[in-house]
Amino acid sequence: MPLIDPNDKEPDGNPELNDPFFERELEAVRLDGEICITDLEYASNGSSRIGFYVPLIEIAVKAYINQQRLKVEPLEQQNRDAFLELARQVAEEGDSYPFDDAITEAEFLDYWFAKGEIRVAVDGERVVGGYLIKPNQPWRGSHVANVGYVVDRALRGRGIGRVLVRDSIARARELGYRGIQFNLVVETNVGAVRLYESEGFVLVGTVPGIFRVKDGRYVDAHVMHLDLTGGDRDGANV
Repeated sequence: MPLIDPNDKEPDGNPELNDPFFERELEAVRLDGEICITDLEYASNGSSRIGFYVPLIEIAVKAYINQQRLKVEPLEQQNRDAFLELARQVAEEGDSYPFDDAITEAEFLDYWFAKGEIRVAVDGERVVGGYLIKPNQPWRGSHVANVGYVVDRALRGRGIGRVLVRDSIARARELGYRGIQFNLVVETNVGAVRLYESEGFVLVGTVPGIFRVKDGRYVDAHVMHLDLTGGDRDGANV
């Protein structure tokens, strides 16, 4: 799905710089760090205001260059503290993971290290992001993966999240999972929702008021799923 919808226009046929549509799309690209070819074609051919789209294109190019430098690898002991620092960042933000101030250090470490495996994105010697992949449910639900991502907040909007999502999809296939499910994609996390949808995840449903953000508000969250069976959902060809 293109980040810029050619059908979402002002009456004169072009999106305005300050209208809600353009601001929403620009923020989505900043958060996601990538722009679709369809968007570039529309920006150059479908609008007389190409200057409005220059920030989008610049962000996309920078993200692409950054992605080429990244290496995603299993978490090693020497990178454990760096990964935990990123995990603590997202915990403190209080708008994507369910951690709150009552969580103990033992509970926090258990969340990340008790099950599954962690892979990290490394730029040179610096850990810039990572993810935990584990069974979404035990026993009869263990054939579907659950993945949780963290990205250095100082480096967001540079395509790191997309690199991690794509690596996690490939890793899920390697591990034999038949799908990936996200149980709690907070509705206000617009960049994450847009990124997951662009990588093939389907929004299964929305649970009202299930997540309490750090300021005390109750907001909706989505359940999202990616099918990895290639259409063989009953397992007849496994």
